[in-house]
Amino acid sequence: MAYLDKTGLTELWKKVKSYVDANGGGTPTTITGNAGTATKLQTTRAIDGVNFNGTTDIAHYAVCYTTGSTAAKTVSLSNFKLTAGARVFVRFSYANTAGNPTLNVNSTGAKAIQYRNSAIPANLIKQYAVLELVYSGSYWYVVGDIDAAVVLSTTAVTPSATGSWYYSSAISSLANYDEIRVWLEIVDGQKGWVTLNRSNPAETVITLYLTASYNARVQLKWDTSNNKVGVYVRNIGSGWTVNQVSIKRIEGLKLK
Repeated sequence: MAYLDKTGLTELWKKVKSYVDANGGGTPTTITGNAGTATKLQTTRAIDGVNFNGTTDIAHYAVCYTTGSTAAKTVSLSNFKLTAGARVFVRFSYANTAGNPTLNVNSTGAKAIQYRNSAIPANLIKQYAVLELVYSGSYWYVVGDIDAAVVLSTTAVTPSATGSWYYSSAISSLANYDEIRVWLEIVDGQKGWVTLNRSNPAETVITLYLTASYNARVQLKWDTSNNKVGVYVRNIGSGWTVNQVSIKRIEGLKLK
């Protein structure tokens, strides 16, 4: 076996260095394919539903300009690909008032928007709200909780006599909630919210005593079977009249 002596090694090093210098310090600019530029992926990949090949930035933000009364919501998002795990942040320019809304991103198909595993109810998406949504393969699911009271009724319920129940009209959206609140007014003696829970069907009693002439005992009940809220005046002082007691507003707090 032959070995290089010191002179031979020196000559070999000169040849290697000459080759490296002649090729720009060894930068493989003549190599084709992915490593030639390192700026573009050879195969485009989808990251959270947005195609990425290294040449453009990734964004998940889109604005929905669909009117509130239209259930079929649409948005545009560059390089979007509908796939399980796709994620978007949508700013709604209008409050949604339609039942069972859907979302169609870049004409990839209208998919139902769900919140806590059921169709998101009307009036829950407020104007200018930004929601994060993730696609399951079948639905767009809202990520996290939406902490917003939803107005279900502003029609007053006013008793005309003591000793009888007076109910709101049936409110279908009550079926979606486990917790609601009712704005109760007892003349000018008490005005405020009373929270009612589906899990506790017992009547809620409000007792107000100012003087012997100004006092009242009022009961509220959530009729979960018929989606109504009732008010009952058991007794009221002589200084007030029964029709000065009323429910003014009903709002949904916690969805099922």
